[in-house]
Amino acid sequence: MKTYLTKAMASVVLATTLFSCSVEPIDSDLNPTNLMTTTEMTACSNADPLVKLVNNGSIDFDIHIYSMVDGSLLNSFVGVTPGSNSGWLDFANGEVLVSLENSSASEFKVVHQMDLCTQLQLEIAADNTLLPAAPQQL
Repeated sequence: MKTYLTKAMASVVLATTLFSCSVEPIDSDLNPTNLMTTTEMTACSNADPLVKLVNNGSIDFDIHIYSMVDGSLLNSFVGVTPGSNSGWLDFANGEVLVSLENSSASEFKVVHQMDLCTQLQLEIAADNTLLPAAPQQL
């Protein structure tokens, strides 16, 4: 009787294991759409450059973007309050001067070559200084 019970238990365990296995093909999720990265799916196509100011400081800042070719104002956002941001500002590609101004004596100016499909996120630190940043390709 003991031998029969042991064989019956082994059969039940084996049957449970066999029925719980999946018969789905291993390569079912390996189609090209699932393998594309997020970057490939959102590839940039001749989009204007973008600049954004994130203000983690304690005073308001204004951001102005000027063309280095003729000095014309390309875009601006006045009143980036502490804890907020300017949103993405777009403009024509080329070499630009980004000026960050506030009501105190400090002012920050950076010059960057901004090509199509590039973005630059500038960040004001808690002590109201500008953190280093470089343009990134989209």
